[in-house]
Amino acid sequence: LSTLPLVNEWEKTNPVTIRHLLDHTSGLSDLRLWHFFSSSAKPNTPLTEFYTRNPEVLHVKEKPGKLFSYSNMGYTLLGILIETITNQSYETYLDNYLLKPIGLNNSTFKFTSQEGAYKTKGLAMGHFDDGSTAPALPIYVRPAGQFTTTAKDMGVLIQFILNKGKIGTEYLINSAFFEGLGEPNYTIASENGLTNGYALGASLRDRHGVIGIAHSGNIIGYRAMMYVFPDEKKGFFISHNMDSETADYESFNKVLLEILNVPKIEVKEIREQKTQELEKWEGYYVPEITKVEPLELFDIIGSFIEIKLTENGLIILPFQKRKTELKHIRNGLFQSTEKMQPSHLFYQEDERQYLTNGISTFQKISGSIILLTTISLVLGLIGFSIILISGIYHTIQFKLNIIKKPINWVFSGLLIIILAVSFIASKNIIYIGDKNTGSILLYFGSIMLPVLSLLSFVRYFRKNKDAIRTIGFWATLFVLQLSVLFFIYGLIPFKSWM
Repeated sequence: LSTLPLVNEWEKTNPVTIRHLLDHTSGLSDLRLWHFFSSSAKPNTPLTEFYTRNPEVLHVKEKPGKLFSYSNMGYTLLGILIETITNQSYETYLDNYLLKPIGLNNSTFKFTSQEGAYKTKGLAMGHFDDGSTAPALPIYVRPAGQFTTTAKDMGVLIQFILNKGKIGTEYLINSAFFEGLGEPNYTIASENGLTNGYALGASLRDRHGVIGIAHSGNIIGYRAMMYVFPDEKKGFFISHNMDSETADYESFNKVLLEILNVPKIEVKEIREQKTQELEKWEGYYVPEITKVEPLELFDIIGSFIEIKLTENGLIILPFQKRKTELKHIRNGLFQSTEKMQPSHLFYQEDERQYLTNGISTFQKISGSIILLTTISLVLGLIGFSIILISGIYHTIQFKLNIIKKPINWVFSGLLIIILAVSFIASKNIIYIGDKNTGSILLYFGSIMLPVLSLLSFVRYFRKNKDAIRTIGFWATLFVLQLSVLFFIYGLIPFKSWM
């Protein structure tokens, strides 16, 4: 990787290898908003643009190889590597030296769409939850999500995988790579007996009583799943032209698995351990690496899980998903009652406690952090509400001394935020990462609101010794403390295009 422009200095202090990028164990986060949601990306935008605009995106969050954390940026680096070595676009190289030899004649890594200059006939149109159309659009991290194919071609690919890279009598790809599909190595999870995980572009998936090699994917308007069972010489591919947040896509996978009639695996008897030895794992956990930076704060508030002790083991209680019951096997290794093999691992490193399922890793934190963060957010929203109502009331009265009231200073900053959000909401989601009227106003407002809150707070003290008794003082204080929290977590100032 040291041959890549700008990556040279980065790689010296971050020993990331090709295998780390392939296995999503590089320690990089997933993406920034503008990597996916931006209309400024073009089919021929240099791949290096995903980090030259903001080199901070290459900050490695964890030691490479330590844990799995899906990273679209990692696969974009691999695309850059292909282009650097071959002096061709990665799309052209892979089309000619991978897709064509395999026989994927109706597939391409090159950008195609249902509309515009790159329009191609016969493409299924993507859709949003509300039914509105979502044509394929260029993205900055396109090596991670730009691939056009057909169900027939994916059937050919499944056969290629089942043949372990062999076409006729020749091997296009070393069969050893296919032996390692979905079998993680070197991670803390795999070294401690957790066999499910991700490797070489596929995951080992334990669902519905069977274990197979799988890869799921989704971009704006589309979702797909491929399952392969090498021992049974079976597999399936399914694609949906809607990426819904509420649809039960797993029900389709379950039906297709039943149709394939893949033999179900017997669950091995789980040796129980005394529950008092598991008490140390109780508590609250949050994602170790934030997927979309800089939104770590919202992981703490909305993506935390709680671990509780039960008579039979432990139970995972996610904030927004259904619970999972775990039985202990040995040395922090657990198995979900719904899985056929060990599914979770609790471990301790540098006096910190972690939970991983091979795909997601969580770090234990104090429940008071979640509570105080949530209280801070609620108080801030209360402050916003009071200031908004007060500002509207004073505006309707239209008194000349309106500007003299400190609470109205904060109101003016809040108006900028509201105006910015209105502009952003009026446009398609793909414009969130662009530098436009809405995003620039949001950036400006994210600076002005805390500044005006601070000035207003100081003014209350200077103007009136009894300021602490006024509702305006407390509303301003609530907004100010939330601004401090946002600043700590990198949300102020907020640049959606960086």
